[in-house]
Amino acid sequence: MRRSPSIWSDHLPDGIISTDFPENSMYEFLRERTVHALRRTAIEFEGKKTSYRTFLRHIDEIAASLLFHNIKEGDIVSVISPNIPQAVETIYAVNKIGAIANILHPQLPSAEIRHHIENTDSRAVFILDSVYAKIEKNGWKIDPPWIILYSIADALDYPKKFLVKRTKVPCGTASPGTDRVLSWKKFLKRHVETPVSCKGEADDVALILYSGGTTGVQKGVCLTNRNINCHAVQCQEVVGCTQYARTLAVMPIFHGFGLCTTIHSELTLGSHLFLLPTYNVDKCNSLIFKKRIKIISAVPAMYEALVRSDEMRTKDCGFLKYLICGGDRMKQQTERAFNSCMEERGLPTRILQGYGQTECVAACMSNALFRAKEGTAGMAFSDTELKIVSTETGEEMPAGAVGELCVCGPTVMKCYYKDEEATAQALRVHADGRTWLHTGDLFSVDEDGFYTFHGRRRRMFVVNGYNVYPEMIEKTMLRIPGIAQCCVVGIPARLGGDRIAAAVRLNDDGRDLTPRTILETCRSLLPDYAVPYKIVILEQFPVTGVGKVDYQRIAGEIGEGAR
Repeated sequence: MRRSPSIWSDHLPDGIISTDFPENSMYEFLRERTVHALRRTAIEFEGKKTSYRTFLRHIDEIAASLLFHNIKEGDIVSVISPNIPQAVETIYAVNKIGAIANILHPQLPSAEIRHHIENTDSRAVFILDSVYAKIEKNGWKIDPPWIILYSIADALDYPKKFLVKRTKVPCGTASPGTDRVLSWKKFLKRHVETPVSCKGEADDVALILYSGGTTGVQKGVCLTNRNINCHAVQCQEVVGCTQYARTLAVMPIFHGFGLCTTIHSELTLGSHLFLLPTYNVDKCNSLIFKKRIKIISAVPAMYEALVRSDEMRTKDCGFLKYLICGGDRMKQQTERAFNSCMEERGLPTRILQGYGQTECVAACMSNALFRAKEGTAGMAFSDTELKIVSTETGEEMPAGAVGELCVCGPTVMKCYYKDEEATAQALRVHADGRTWLHTGDLFSVDEDGFYTFHGRRRRMFVVNGYNVYPEMIEKTMLRIPGIAQCCVVGIPARLGGDRIAAAVRLNDDGRDLTPRTILETCRSLLPDYAVPYKIVILEQFPVTGVGKVDYQRIAGEIGEGAR
């Protein structure tokens, strides 16, 4: 795909950025771009380093085992795991054989995980052993041909691997007609002997990632090889195509921001990724300064913690170069505090805020070191067009006016999986004959081309970078016998983003319900990040002058009580 000149490519030295976008698969793009970095470290996990040569060899071995287990081009394979090396390698191996990786949040409720596996007819499920044990305890109730269990211990060096407690689950022999649950080692032992050829075209679906998207209901976003590779190139322009950089990969692989913006974009630059399975404030901050991390992609809450840390006040920060912020809008005082700290030390580093959705891989705009404006989400990525349209007429709005943001470009998704109605609602052909993604988010653009976020057309909260739609939580809580009415609100969190709280009204069947018993039930029905931190029981809900539930008043009362 031929590229257009842009302000992003103009600031880079000649020859750094190709005049064409990649026209191959994720795996082929990775292999092509790392041929000169084979001896360098690709991934470091809990102190264990894996070179690019070994990383690519592992991908080949997994691909050979996939073929042996009769997983072929076009099949869907589910991956349910935090950030561990085996999961990243599996995603690339699935891509190499032309199959599709369906990536799920490991903290989803068991019923939802089962639904997504069955809905995609997954031919295999790669899952962390502790997550599988939890789901099996609640009744697995699905029958994919193969279930392969990851263990964190398998990714560690001696002696750490013997200090990690393995979850004991029944594993089969992989013989036809027997138990199909395999350990990671047993899966790798059986493979085809012939070299595995690369499959897949640029327009083929490579990943299914899940998003509340533009309509508030979790859907599978189908992203093509072209979508993902083009996004990687765009992100590389943001960081000036910095090769071999030490990069923190803490955003999860089941999030476009984590897998595509951080992992794929940086691996195809030959970067040294420090992979973290979960976010821990102290461990994360310590790693940043101990390993002198150069590039970070994170949500506002992580930067809030970094700004407040002792390390930030007392240690050298000169190694920090690119700090990309997404997933939620950052508080301006946090942005100013960090940037002021850098200015006082004579350093050029700034937090670069951006914006995007899974429907356009992860991001479609960002600020840059060479051109930024505080309080905005930045300017459009190269080869991406943005426009603001009226929420009533659909007509394009002038600079300064607030309307719905629409996106057109090479990173816009192919479709929602098995959901034609939602696809038609999100992807619309405009008068210019091109397809535009309607984001459902309200923006304005100034005369300099910087976009400012003003809110969402739908009720939505952001919890640690995850979109949480209250309608989904309310619908789930109303299934609890005894709850007659439910209202979910967001309370601003101290480190940015929201915390979820809920007010409920009980009927006669709910006389024995308490906030604690309701909360316990919620934990079994909702993903961890969507479980309310506080539940209050009300006799009546306050209403507005037109008789609608007064969400602001409920949020205000709960928020006051929390303080």
